[in-house]
Amino acid sequence: MRIITIEDLKDIYIKFHQRKLPFLLSKLNFNSYKRTQSAFNEQKIQSSNFWIIPAVKKRCNKLITGSEEIIYEEYLRKIISGKRKR
Repeated sequence: MRIITIEDLKDIYIKFHQRKLPFLLSKLNFNSYKRTQSAFNEQKIQSSNFWIIPAVKKRCNKLITGSEEIIYEEYLRKIISGKRKR
């Protein structure tokens, strides 16, 4: 069983060129919440993740909420908070 593969090294190389060293260093954090936050930080990235493309965001909103204008994250938060109150 290999711990690190050639594909892992390729991913590291690509992410380094897309998102630079701070992103890679953020993955060394022991706090899983902080690692996840760095992966979805839209303010610090301009590319590399398909879900930040405006057309993809609109399609996700439409498929989940029924409207392109309603942001699906907010829609899901309302649903989850409504279920917690019961």
